[in-house]
Amino acid sequence: MFSVLSISFFQLIAEKVAHALDEGLSVVACIGEKLEEREANKTEEVVYRQTQAIADKIKDWSKVVIAYEPVWAIGTGKTATPQQVTLVSFCFVFLIYTPNSTVKPNIFYVPGSRGP
Repeated sequence: MFSVLSISFFQLIAEKVAHALDEGLSVVACIGEKLEEREANKTEEVVYRQTQAIADKIKDWSKVVIAYEPVWAIGTGKTATPQQVTLVSFCFVFLIYTPNSTVKPNIFYVPGSRGP
């Protein structure tokens, strides 16, 4: 079901991020892929779409933190490998930076293995 709604869902999240910023709040925007997407080697595609939707709405990144939190890792005891985190970080940098950019986005990995 998530995949069917993903484009409009990502846009909805981006709208909420923009609205929070317009109201003077800081935002931690979590992005990440589901297990089926990871196993289908779609991590880059999903993370790109999620981040692009947010990037299209953001002019000032000073109050935005992007956190990679793979859905498949939440509560499972599994964590992303350093290679997976690096790949996702490159997706962020590719979308956010431009050749003359002074943007310094805050990017974090949130391990999903934390239990209750």
